[in-house]
Amino acid sequence: MNILVRFTIFYQLFNTFHTLLFELIERPIAEAEGYEFSSVEVKEKAFRFDGIFSPKAEDKETVLVYKFPKLTREEIEAMFTYSDLKQTRVYQEARAEGEQRGEQRGLQLGEQRGLKLGEQRGLLKGQATMLLRMLSRKFGQITPTLRGKVNKLSAKQLENLAEDLFDLETIADLNNWLKTKGKGN
Repeated sequence: MNILVRFTIFYQLFNTFHTLLFELIERPIAEAEGYEFSSVEVKEKAFRFDGIFSPKAEDKETVLVYKFPKLTREEIEAMFTYSDLKQTRVYQEARAEGEQRGEQRGLQLGEQRGLKLGEQRGLLKGQATMLLRMLSRKFGQITPTLRGKVNKLSAKQLENLAEDLFDLETIADLNNWLKTKGKGN
């Protein structure tokens, strides 16, 4: 609430007894503590107000937000300097809230990606382990070199090897399969 005073005598009265206005308009006197009384000149053909009751400095940002709810950030920035806006509590709280939301969203996405990657790696390792057990059962002990080659296969290659396993007769056939079909992983 801004109240304009045009006459010097009223300016002097309200400047001295600034709770008087609140008594006259039947508002709680305690509200007067949130206002200051000043003389302001408006740049408009020397139009001058002898006195204005307006919210104190810390409450001006509240007036700014509530009196201009439909203005965009750019429109408000055009009315005030950007550095002034950055000093307001509203700006600082909005920025902190935005940073917190961004951080939470980033953590959420990172966790989801990590879980997905972990599942893929676990599935691949499980497939390779199962296939190595099947190869050991068919051919006996598998050398560390062959184990390493099987562990490096992609999911699709492991699937193909599992299907071709029944056609392989010897370790030489397995080595040959790994050389021809196990490349490009």
